[in-house]
Amino acid sequence: MTAAELTTPAVAITPDRAARAPKGRNDSPIFLDLSLPGTALYWTTRWGVTLEVLQQAVAIVGSNSADVAAHLGLPKRKSALAS
Repeated sequence: MTAAELTTPAVAITPDRAARAPKGRNDSPIFLDLSLPGTALYWTTRWGVTLEVLQQAVAIVGSNSADVAAHLGLPKRKSALAS
């Protein structure tokens, strides 16, 4: 994905839409598919990383979002089911 594709996705990404996290069922893993329009934009914005850093992390640890976040040194998210 080029920088131009990152800034001009095929699907319009409004601030409201970009702020919503992809939903997994219960605590099922969420996978990053960087070939989908807007996916790279969402994750680079959410995690504050460049496209290159995100692509390298996915190449190293795979596309599981929790694994990528851990590789990037981001704190673990609390489960929605945790009390």
